[in-house]
Amino acid sequence: MKITDFLITPFQQKLNHQLKTANRNFTHRDGFIIQIMFNEFTGYGESSPLNGFNTETLQEVSYALESYRLAIVDLGETSIDELLSFISIHCDRSPSVEFGLETAIYDLASKVEGISLAKYLNPSAQNRILTNGIAGIHNPEENHSTL
Repeated sequence: MKITDFLITPFQQKLNHQLKTANRNFTHRDGFIIQIMFNEFTGYGESSPLNGFNTETLQEVSYALESYRLAIVDLGETSIDELLSFISIHCDRSPSVEFGLETAIYDLASKVEGISLAKYLNPSAQNRILTNGIAGIHNPEENHSTL
């Protein structure tokens, strides 16, 4: 496959409820949406380090994503395994970047294969997720595993 485009879009998302820790109160999240494109397919990922929890800063994430983008955009024909191997070269010690790029690459690969991301990662994955219902709101015939 030949990567045809790679977009890095910064975002800031206000939290519905403050996240309180021993040292800080968080009212929003900052990060980047990653889009890796091959022909008509787009794989999505997200890199959003949380200051005080992650080892990298938002600026370091930005630099690592840009380094990776520059490495693969005009690379030519490449495989999913090669795209994944470039992550460790360009994004060492940046778990937020590794997560976002791996998610985008696997999402792209699953779309190219025409299967869900869950099935791509685990062929035995279920097509549905069991959920709990609330007695008085949900009925047993709604197929909740627990009420």
